[in-house]
Amino acid sequence: MLAVQTRIVKFFVTDTAADARNLFQRLQEVDSLRSYVRRNRWLVTLESLVIVLTSFASLLGIFTLLPELHWFFVLPLIVLLPVFLGGSLFVQAFVFFSWLEGRSLARVLGRRGKQAPGPLA
Repeated sequence: MLAVQTRIVKFFVTDTAADARNLFQRLQEVDSLRSYVRRNRWLVTLESLVIVLTSFASLLGIFTLLPELHWFFVLPLIVLLPVFLGGSLFVQAFVFFSWLEGRSLARVLGRRGKQAPGPLA
């Protein structure tokens, strides 16, 4: 059981933090990504605002559950609310900026043509 927990920590927590750090470094160092974000600055700002609002809305959802819980679970949940907020902000921002990186790479490398339809098309 300990080996499974070690793998979970290694692959999900450590690797995700390293990927986020690398993404932040690429955002600062790669000119094409930086210029893409600058060109779409108002959209990035608007989406960042949506990310913050969505994170706070998820916290409000947790608050609506508090009166229905037993008093024993309410205190740890209130203590963990900043962790929930930070995690929600982190995940949404990571996914959004990873998507932006993919869009900027597609623009730099050129758009690929549509693929021929397969048998299911």
